[in-house]
Amino acid sequence: MNSQSAGYFHPVETTVTSATVAEVMAGFIQSRPDDKLTVVVMDNAPLHKKAVREGQADWLLGRVWVWFLPPYSPELNRIEVLWKKIKYEWLPWEAYASFEALRNARQDIFQNLGGKYQINFV
Repeated sequence: MNSQSAGYFHPVETTVTSATVAEVMAGFIQSRPDDKLTVVVMDNAPLHKKAVREGQADWLLGRVWVWFLPPYSPELNRIEVLWKKIKYEWLPWEAYASFEALRNARQDIFQNLGGKYQINFV
């Protein structure tokens, strides 16, 4: 997610592993212009570190470079800021009525991020 709240979102409903991260990165690399150098910022989760070790060569060929946030700095992690907004401000109480309602509310937020749902990163 960039500072304008545009991003590549890949919701999953299973346990996230390093293979999941690799799959998401492959989709992200294919979704962006080939000639554009992109920096992806990740936190220090072990599954992120493992995915980078295993996929970094391919990602570099796709002109994607990974940078890790300093340890213990959730305030710098835009996704942490996004999840805080989702959980405490944007999710309506009705979203907790069922898994389907939660999935639909989450999808609405992702589709309308930057419009109906705004985060000011400045």
